[in-house]
Amino acid sequence: MDEGPDGGAEDRSVGTLTTLLLDPLRRSGSARVLNVTAPATTRIDFGDLQGERRYRPFTAFGASKVENLMFTFELARRLEARASP
Repeated sequence: MDEGPDGGAEDRSVGTLTTLLLDPLRRSGSARVLNVTAPATTRIDFGDLQGERRYRPFTAFGASKVENLMFTFELARRLEARASP
């Protein structure tokens, strides 16, 4: 697994694992998905996601936490839309 110094591979694996487990979780009937992250106020530079122009470890860490939150909110939105009649 390609991992940057900010542990980005670990953060991407959260989304991958959750996505792979969605069908078994749905079949269980009462499953919950819980993502734990750290508070972050970092703004994500969508034009430089890999930090090629400017890399700062603390900023990369904060961005990865914001990305976890974005993934969680989007997953909740999609699952709620699917459950709606």
